Amino acid sequence: MSRPISARIIHPAKDPPLRTPYKKMRLIPLQFVALLLSLLPFSPARAMAEEKNLLDIWSEITPPPVVAAQPVHLDPESSALLILDIEEWTCNAERRPRCPDSVPRIKDFLERAKAKGVGVVYSLTSKGTPQTILPGVQPVGDAPIVQSGVDKFYNTELEKILRDRAIKTVIIIGTAAEGAVLHTATGAALRGLQVVVPLDGMTSTTLYAEQYTAWHLLNSPGTKGKVTLTLFTLIDFRR
Repeated sequence: MSRPISARIIHPAKDPPLRTPYKKMRLIPLQFVALLLSLLPFSPARAMAEEKNLLDIWSEITPPPVVAAQPVHLDPESSALLILDIEEWTCNAERRPRCPDSVPRIKDFLERAKAKGVGVVYSLTSKGTPQTILPGVQPVGDAPIVQSGVDKFYNTELEKILRDRAIKTVIIIGTAAEGAVLHTATGAALRGLQVVVPLDGMTSTTLYAEQYTAWHLLNSPGTKGKVTLTLFTLIDFRR
């Protein structure tokens, strides 16, 4: 008579556990793995430790080369001059000391542009009024005025004003360079307009802000190839 097969009962305290190859690998100390990684030629841990962020190398950054002012020939009928935020509280010696010095240049160019039949559009900040625009460049007659933040297309009729006049190119001057000039120029470029920015007609609180704005307009994906940097004396109008 055959004997019945009895199951073997494993007692953890008495019988050692079975060790599979996987379980044996788990026994390798994590410190040993870290040591191996540190010995690699391009250790991820070492690369992360040596990586420097922008703040670490801030003082090592050098400015880009000087931009070149380009001569510009414009059709007065399809061009418009945008004078942005040249107001008492934004364009003064205390807040932006370079801005008041730009007003006589803006005035001379405004008179020359109007004599050629160029349309003019003004902008105001949220606090401005037509009366706060500085003398010499104040709007005359029914010159359109829009009022907004840094992007003068935002919540205004500016795009409609330009489209109704079949404008293809806008000349943008004003303050602040990194505010109204930069963002309105970008808005114009994104709407398919060519943009001309006279560097002697845009100002800000610091020279760096003006320099950065010039670089951004020439290199940003939104404005690159659509913005020309120039000077007032390099602009002429031809029908």
